[in-house]
Amino acid sequence: MSEQITPEKHKEHLEEKEPKQPEQYSVVLLNSDYAEFMCVLLSLTQTFGIDNQKAMHLTQQAHMHGETCIATYSKDIAETKAEQAYNQLVALHQERGLETPSAIYQAQPYSE
Repeated sequence: MSEQITPEKHKEHLEEKEPKQPEQYSVVLLNSDYAEFMCVLLSLTQTFGIDNQKAMHLTQQAHMHGETCIATYSKDIAETKAEQAYNQLVALHQERGLETPSAIYQAQPYSE
């Protein structure tokens, strides 16, 4: 004898099949005394596709508060974006003959 499907069981079954949203991570820009300001702006505009005004605002926020959130993605994308932004920053420093800065981009679990 097969089990009867009640409306409650049907709802439970549907809820089990709904895909879970991936955990969100923020790409965070950390303040740095060693990263050249213009290089940070360029890495932000080139990696995240944001305009100069927003890049300037985010950089100032990081300077004033120690860090600021650039964008929020799934974990894999946030880690990739942080790495891309840092690699871009290093390349810009090398082009200018400047010392390589420490990592100033991090992927961190998103919190509101």
